[in-house]
Amino acid sequence: MKNNLSIRDIAKLSGVSVSTVSRVLNNNGRYSEATKEKILKIAKENGYRPNSLARNLRKQASTFIGIIVPDISNEFFAKIVKDCEQLLFSIGYLAIVCNTERNPELEKRYIEKLSNHMVAGFIIISTNATTIRNLNLTLPIVYIDRTPNLGENSISVSSDNYLGGKIATKYLIRSNADPYMFITKTIKQSTTEDRISGFKDVLIKENIEGNRIFSLNTTSDCVFSDLREIRKYLDTLIEKRKKIGIFAINDKVAAAILKVAMSKKIKIPEELSIVGFDDISISKTAAMPITTISQNTSSISSQAVNALFECLNKNIQISRKIVIPIELIKRATA
Repeated sequence: MKNNLSIRDIAKLSGVSVSTVSRVLNNNGRYSEATKEKILKIAKENGYRPNSLARNLRKQASTFIGIIVPDISNEFFAKIVKDCEQLLFSIGYLAIVCNTERNPELEKRYIEKLSNHMVAGFIIISTNATTIRNLNLTLPIVYIDRTPNLGENSISVSSDNYLGGKIATKYLIRSNADPYMFITKTIKQSTTEDRISGFKDVLIKENIEGNRIFSLNTTSDCVFSDLREIRKYLDTLIEKRKKIGIFAINDKVAAAILKVAMSKKIKIPEELSIVGFDDISISKTAAMPITTISQNTSSISSQAVNALFECLNKNIQISRKIVIPIELIKRATA
């Protein structure tokens, strides 16, 4: 028999159920002395070693917090996760970070597994709000960035994406640019919707008409792999013979637009102004530093951890939405 056999192996050799073996090995519940001796003998003879990680997780569930993130390679998410880990550690908690790769099914499986006596609560950057809603979780949860409408007992922390959309659009208009917005193909998210709403509301107030939102058939992470769409849209806009202003849904899209514009010898910002969103490193290291709406990741993380800590201490979760201020960072592209 293999060393370090499982509880299921012991149950098979003993002729009893897995639950009976578990009760004996954990010294709880009801079982006969004969059954106990038989199980312990088989376990000893076959070199059984209990899974210390699983045992410790059960015993110390209150010291673990699950952090669910859609893409740990995304710089914005990575900053938040790192800050949350450090803050949780400083108050006596350890983070279990799960990268879902933007897969709703994987997100669901991670949350189900961790919520089964493994963690005291969650910090979640969700891929799909429906996934969370259908799980009917009872543990304390704080949502970051994407804020699903889950009704009562829902705590969310996010930047003021709506105001950011308004500020970016107003800034472009004040620079005498004709405003347009570039977005990417993505699952419906509150962050994107709020930025679009801010953009649209400024256009309405300024009596600017027409379809001014260009949707790229790609995700932000893949935007540099095929620049043909951006090139086509820029050709259309530059033909208008007036200064164009583009509000990009994020800094990666802004950098891709800048790359195409420079390859076409379009003058930045005289002929084309660009404003991004996030203030990640690419906004500083691009061929021209990109004007952008900055999100305060440190504040987002600290507010999320504080809100969760309050829930854990008071054993109560009161629904609220925490909105973090944003800031326009003026650089070379607008």
